[in-house]
Amino acid sequence: MNLFGNAGFLFVNFGTENFKMFRQKFFTLTNDIKDYLRGNDHILNEYLFTIFKSLDCMDISMATDRAESLCSEVVSVCRTILSEDEDKKLQSPFYSKAVDFIRNHPISYDKYDTKTYYYAANILIDNIESISKDFISDVKNKILNKVDYKIINENYKNIVDIVDEEAIDYINDLLDENFIMSPIIMTFMQAVMQRIVNMMLYENPVTKKKVFELMIE
Repeated sequence: MNLFGNAGFLFVNFGTENFKMFRQKFFTLTNDIKDYLRGNDHILNEYLFTIFKSLDCMDISMATDRAESLCSEVVSVCRTILSEDEDKKLQSPFYSKAVDFIRNHPISYDKYDTKTYYYAANILIDNIESISKDFISDVKNKILNKVDYKIINENYKNIVDIVDEEAIDYINDLLDENFIMSPIIMTFMQAVMQRIVNMMLYENPVTKKKVFELMIE
């Protein structure tokens, strides 16, 4: 079947009905727990505030900017290595990896820009696991620097001392359903993949050779 004959994976609709349902359940249950806590409802407010503050740290623009910066860095590293200009050696964690990859994967093609994007795309793909892990680690550190998880744990324990633990765990599930449409790592990785695809589509203006053609050969 033609890939675009069933392009739901590209243009999948957002389930607005489910969103409305989960939102209503979230606020209704939260209000019920607040009433149950009575004079201790400030504990729930502090608990939710800390969680929302954590979610606020997961800025989508941060993920896309980081992806753009990382991909541009790899392109610059490849340009520097292919230019054979040792004076321009870049301080980058990708430098030695790129040197090894380029040395071990020679291609009989002398077009500078095409080779640059060919190697950059391959190096990004080859290191995708470590790229993903590094990003997740950085995001966790950013959140931990802004949010006091000790407070979250204390408030959670204080709430479940009064309210059924299943209710607050359900609140957590509803928070996930309502306010996390897609994990931030997926946004980051999609942005990285978008740049890889962009490199693969690069066409040499003279030879009309595209990078993905070199990758297939």
